[in-house]
Amino acid sequence: MAGRGARNLLVLSRSGARSESARQLVQDLGVLGVTVVAPTCDIIQPNSLADVLKEHASKLPPIRGCLQCTMVLRDAVFTNMTYEDFIISTRPKVFGSWNLHALLPKGMDFFVLLSSIGGVLGAPSQSNYCAGNTFKDALARYRVQLGERAVAIDLGMMVGEGVVAETAGMLDSLRRLGYFMDVTPADLHALLTHYCDAATARPSPTEAQVVVGIECPAAMEAKGFDPPYWMHRPYFRPLHLVESHLPTPDPAAPSSALGAAAEVAGKSGAGADAASVLRASPSVAVAAAQIVQWVVAKLAQILGLPVEEIDVDRPVHANGINSLVAVELRNWFGKRIGADVAVFEILGNMSLAELSRSAAQKTKFRN
Repeated sequence: MAGRGARNLLVLSRSGARSESARQLVQDLGVLGVTVVAPTCDIIQPNSLADVLKEHASKLPPIRGCLQCTMVLRDAVFTNMTYEDFIISTRPKVFGSWNLHALLPKGMDFFVLLSSIGGVLGAPSQSNYCAGNTFKDALARYRVQLGERAVAIDLGMMVGEGVVAETAGMLDSLRRLGYFMDVTPADLHALLTHYCDAATARPSPTEAQVVVGIECPAAMEAKGFDPPYWMHRPYFRPLHLVESHLPTPDPAAPSSALGAAAEVAGKSGAGADAASVLRASPSVAVAAAQIVQWVVAKLAQILGLPVEEIDVDRPVHANGINSLVAVELRNWFGKRIGADVAVFEILGNMSLAELSRSAAQKTKFRN
């Protein structure tokens, strides 16, 4: 913001500029001629926000824009999530965003709600976080309908900084799913430059929610990934109209573990022809032997490992699968194998071979 001409910033948080890094940032911006006021304020409480705005109304120029970036994580499987966990995570996004909408001046140049792609796709163990983001998306459309400026930017896999980049293993795990694009700080800055510009055309309500970072099916397939089941829903059909700019991988010469996995999956029929292969299987044992090859190829693809390193006699979780990947694998079983395999089975103590036999018994393609 300072690099794009802002000279007065009112930064609200529950802690204020208490940490050394925060105080240093305020000092550095001051050297650049930027006035930064960072009072303690809980935007969840309307009185707290109103008091701060009133206190600084005579000290600062009129407020011309707002960036709402709050996030509190309280991850848990929904059936185990407490009411307190749900509220702690949703309040900053729901009540905080609404209070900013209600108490800030009308006619501002921008009102940017940093949201998440999780509100569109969902995320395991983050129903509270996703719910808060869907509220932000709806609030952006509501403001635009009122004639005010607003946009919700649903960010995907942020690389370089943020929770994903700073949490060990999370970035690699998300990349192996194949349907996220890297979103860099430069990408975010470009979006903010556009939507914070008063000269930018006012969006319509349907344009007030911007989803950033979902890979297109053609690009996924070009990289050797199988598009997830949800990408075939009507909601995502426009993505199938986008052509990939990536070259189609050469299955005859895989250059990586991912390529090798794609080759195995292709040769074993784990694509669109899986149903006919399973129907032609004379017994559960034969079907299970075929399924275990597909599962090994899928795991190798997700984990970025050579297929030789996947041990079919060990449980799935022993091969490095977390709950996020388990959900993707469950969906893959349903779509490709036609079997309803529960997440707790995938994360349980059944070996890959036993899990494949269970899927062979359940598949709708043989029953």
